[in-house]
Amino acid sequence: MDPMKESIPHQPELDAIDWRMSLRRARHAVVRYWLLIVASCVVSFALLALYIKIFPPIYKAEAVLLGEPNEDVIRSNYYAHWNVFRKGDLKSEPELITSGKVARRVVAALDLKFNDVHHTFLTQLGYLWTESWVGKSYRRFKEWLFPPDPSAYKATPEEIERARTVDAFRDGVFVDAVPGTAVGRVVVRAPTYRAAEFANKIVDVYLAERSNMFLNEAETAYKSLEGEVRRAEVDLAAIDRQKLEFDSRNKVVLDFEKDKLLVASWASLRTTISEVTANIASIEASLEVVEQQLRSEPREIISSRTLRDSTVKGMLQAKLFQLSTSLQQDRERFVPGSPEVTQLEKFVAETRGALQQEPDKVEIGQERILNPVYNDLRQQQNGLLTKLASARATLAAKQSPLAELEKRMDQVPNLVKAVIEQTRIREGLEMRYKLLRDRMMQADVSRAAVRSAPPSVRVVDYASPPMKATWPKNVVLLPAALALGLFTGFALALLAEVFSSRVNRDRLASRPDIPVYAVIDQRPEGPSGLPGAVAPDSRSVVDRLRRVS
Repeated sequence: MDPMKESIPHQPELDAIDWRMSLRRARHAVVRYWLLIVASCVVSFALLALYIKIFPPIYKAEAVLLGEPNEDVIRSNYYAHWNVFRKGDLKSEPELITSGKVARRVVAALDLKFNDVHHTFLTQLGYLWTESWVGKSYRRFKEWLFPPDPSAYKATPEEIERARTVDAFRDGVFVDAVPGTAVGRVVVRAPTYRAAEFANKIVDVYLAERSNMFLNEAETAYKSLEGEVRRAEVDLAAIDRQKLEFDSRNKVVLDFEKDKLLVASWASLRTTISEVTANIASIEASLEVVEQQLRSEPREIISSRTLRDSTVKGMLQAKLFQLSTSLQQDRERFVPGSPEVTQLEKFVAETRGALQQEPDKVEIGQERILNPVYNDLRQQQNGLLTKLASARATLAAKQSPLAELEKRMDQVPNLVKAVIEQTRIREGLEMRYKLLRDRMMQADVSRAAVRSAPPSVRVVDYASPPMKATWPKNVVLLPAALALGLFTGFALALLAEVFSSRVNRDRLASRPDIPVYAVIDQRPEGPSGLPGAVAPDSRSVVDRLRRVS
C-alpha cells in the first residue's frame, strides 16, 4: 500500500454558479436583442417626456416669520391687565397658518383655479381621471347603476372645483420650524412663478385674520357688555324704588333699630325658656330613672337566715347504703346480667343522682328589715318631684310675657326678611353693575387699542420669486430614465434569451444528459460566401472527435 496515497481522495466542490457561462449568456442576450434594449430606453425617455408634459413643475418660495417666545415675562406682565394683547402658543401657529379659512381667503382673493395651485402626483392623477372621458363615463355608469339619493345634497361643479383647489393649495403649504429658535419658514409650492405671491398673501391674510379675530372679540365683548350694563342699571334703579316704597309704607326707620331691641328682649326670654325647658327635661329623665330603680328594688330585704343539716340527704345516704349492700349480695348470688342485679344497679344510680342534687343544709327560718336603698330612692324621687314642680312654675311664668312679645313681633320677621331680601338683591345688582361696567371699560380700551397691538408673530422677510423650478430636475430624471431603460431592456433581453428555443453550446453544456463531442468554430465567411456561414474543417473535426472518444 502506498503510504502517500489518501484513503479518501480530495474532490474540490463545484461552484454553484458558473459565472463565465452566465456572463457569456448575458453577452449573447445583449448582442442578439440590442434593439429591444434600445426600444426600452426610447420608451423610458418617452415616459419621462410625458411626465414632464403632463405634470406641472414645482416652484418653491419661502417667507420667514418670527414668533415671540413664551418666556418673555416683561411683555407678559406689561400687558397682563389689558386682556387684549394676547398671543397664541407657538406650537399652534403653524396649524393656524395652514388652516382652511386662510387657504379659502387666499384662493378667493387671488381667484386661483386648480391649475394655478400645487398638487401632488396622486392628486394630479385623480384630476386627470376626473376630467378624462373615461372617468366621466365611469361616473355616469356608476350613477346609472347605483342611483344616488334624490334628497341628498349635491354640490355644484363650482363648489367642487373650489373645494378641490383649496385642498390642493393646502397640500402645497407647510410651516418649517427652525429647531432651537422661534423662527419659522412658510414654504409654498406652486406650478408657476407665483409661489412667492402665494406665500406673501398667506402671511398677510394670516396676520389680518389674527388681528380681525382680536378685533371681533373686543367688538363682541363691548356690545354684549354694553347691553348688560344698561339692563343692570335699570334693575338697580327698580330695586331702589321698591325699597323706598317699602320703608315708607312700613315706617322702617334706621333699619329696624327699635325693633332690634325688641328682638333682643325676645331672644333673651326665649333663651331663658329654653334653659328652663331643658332643666325640666333633665329632671323628668332623672325621675324616670329613679322610678325604674324603685320598681326593681324590693321594699324589704332578709337580714339573717337559720340553717340545719338536711334530713332528706341522711335518709338518701342510708337508703344508698342498703341498696349497695343488697347489690353486693345479689352479685354473689346471681349472674351479672340477671334482672335482679340490673334493677338494683338502676336503683343505686337513681339514689346517687338524688343524693347529689340534695343540699347539705336547709333553711328553717329568716329575719326581714326595710331596704335602705329603697328608702334613698324614695327620698330622691320626692326631691326630683319638688324641683320639677318648681321648674314648671317658672316656665309658666316666663311663657306669659313671651306670648305678649310674640303678638307684637308677628310682623317683624316678615319685614326683616323683606328688607334683607331687598338688600341682598341690591348688593348683588350693584356688584354685577360694577363688574360689568369695569369689563365694558376694559373692552372699550381693548377695542380702541387692538389695531396697535404688537403681534406675537412678525414677518422677518417676505418671499422672493423663485429663480427656477425645483422639480423636475433633468440632471436627475435623465440619468434615472436612462438607467431604468437599460435595466428594463437588459431584463427583457435576458428573459427573451432564457425562453428562446435556439440551441447553443452553453445550453448543451448545461445539460449533463447530452454529451458534447466537439465545438465547431464559426468563421466570418462560409463556402457560399455568405457572412456567418459555417465552414467546418473535416480533419480538425475528425481529430477532435478522436481525441474526445
